[in-house]
Amino acid sequence: MKYIPSLFKIVLLTILISCTKHTEKAGQSVTCIQFSDYNERYNWINDSLSKNDTCIIYQAIWEELFLEKNNLNQKYFDDHIILCSSTWGAWDEGISFNICYKIKIDWAIAYNCDQFIIKIKKGNTLYPALILPRDTLLSINDIRIALNNAAFSSSMLLLSNDEILKFNSNKSALDNLIYASNLNTLCFNDIYIDRFTGHMMIEADAQYVNTSNSCVQGFLDLINGKSTFENIPCTIN
Repeated sequence: MKYIPSLFKIVLLTILISCTKHTEKAGQSVTCIQFSDYNERYNWINDSLSKNDTCIIYQAIWEELFLEKNNLNQKYFDDHIILCSSTWGAWDEGISFNICYKIKIDWAIAYNCDQFIIKIKKGNTLYPALILPRDTLLSINDIRIALNNAAFSSSMLLLSNDEILKFNSNKSALDNLIYASNLNTLCFNDIYIDRFTGHMMIEADAQYVNTSNSCVQGFLDLINGKSTFENIPCTIN
């Protein structure tokens, strides 16, 4: 029975070391400037859906391809997608269509813009294997090919069909992220859609106190509740 005190000491020492480590991590102090007020993020947006015939045609094509890519039904689109603006414009490779919109799930709102080529400039030799017509307005099948191959800077959001968030408010989500970080604070920066999962995400940031150019970013998945953190330079010269 002589080994019991020694065993007790080992267990006690392990607990003390564990507590000390946690205290040291929790003791890291950070500070931050409020990057963005959640309720005022999109005040600058003026709804301006184009009434140009070409834009109307390609807005309908965008919606069809958006539903197709993300396997969404029309009700989900109507309930959660708020169209903001659309336009088309010429650039070096031809003419592209651009559309911006909000994704709203419960209290959380993210903002995104998609774009795709609608007319390739005459004589353009890029992406020859895709066999896309030049100097004419593209069909829905042509645009699908361009999007699938990210051709001519064409891109469209990946969005999951989730409708329920893990948190009942922005404050609740931010508090959860701060707790998971073991830091004294984090400041809200943005809500966005993760390009790999299609999930709604919250980002919050802070700068370490008494350190030179050292910041931390925290990310919280509002769908599954998982959080990740990354130490980064505050500024890059």
